[in-house]
Amino acid sequence: MNLSVDLTAKRLDLLHELVQTASVIALLVNPTNQASELMARAFEDAAGSLGLSRHLFRAATPSEIDAAFAAVGKLRAGALVLGGDPVFTNQRARIVALAARYAVPASYE
Repeated sequence: MNLSVDLTAKRLDLLHELVQTASVIALLVNPTNQASELMARAFEDAAGSLGLSRHLFRAATPSEIDAAFAAVGKLRAGALVLGGDPVFTNQRARIVALAARYAVPASYE
């Protein structure tokens, strides 16, 4: 759990280096994951220190993942970080397809 929290900020840093034009960044976490609030805090701190506008989205089911990506697309986020979670790992094909559909660079475990 601690590794996922630590990696959330690290993945944001790496993503920011790769997509330097992104000023709006989103984080997707699973609200049923005990570490999701810690991941959100780590993301907030890291994004704030980079001067980025940040938005938090929560999803635990495939339909919620679809809705979250639609919201990220509507927001026109320049990049997306996914919190570490087995649900996202199990839905990786869906997530990769959605990231491509909405043309949002994403970082995930």
